[in-house]
Amino acid sequence: GSNWTEVAEVNTARSELGGGGLSGTAGIIFAGKEPSNSTKTETWDGSSWTETSDLNTARNNCGGAGSPTGALCIGGGPGQKAEVESWNGSSWTEIAELNDDRSGSAGTGSGNSSNLAVGGESPSIVASTEFWNGSAWTELADLSVVKYAFSQGSGTSSNDILAGGSTV
Repeated sequence: GSNWTEVAEVNTARSELGGGGLSGTAGIIFAGKEPSNSTKTETWDGSSWTETSDLNTARNNCGGAGSPTGALCIGGGPGQKAEVESWNGSSWTEIAELNDDRSGSAGTGSGNSSNLAVGGESPSIVASTEFWNGSAWTELADLSVVKYAFSQGSGTSSNDILAGGSTV
C-alpha cells in the first residue's frame, strides 16, 4: 500500500514478458527473452513463483491478460504475431488469431472472455484495439495516440487504463 518490498525471485530471469494478476497473491508471467525467446510460464501465490506448463510458441513482447487460472498471451515477436494462446490454469491452447499481427501491445481483462489487445507494433506503431469475447476478436475504437511497449494495461474491456508506452 505505501512502499515496495523485495520478495522471491522468478525461476527464470527474462525481459519483455507478458503477465496478469488479480492481486498481490495471484499472478502469472509468461514468454519473454532469456536471452532467446521463451515459452516459460510461472505462477505467483503470494510468497513464491512456481514454474508450470510452457507456452506452445516461444515469443517475447506479448500482451498479457488474466490470472493464474485463466490468461491470454496476445501476439508478440520476433517480428509481429497474430497468434493468441489461452491458459486454463494448467495448460496453454492456441485460440483464434488477432485481426492484426502485433507485438508490444497491452492486454487487459479476465483472460477467459472480455479482453482487449491495445496498440502495438504491426510493423509500424498502431492505435488499433481489438476485443476478445471468448470466441473471436473484433476491432473497436482506436487509441487517441499510436503507442506500443506499454508499461502496463489493467482493468476490464469496458473500464481500462494504460500506463506508459512509446510513440517512437
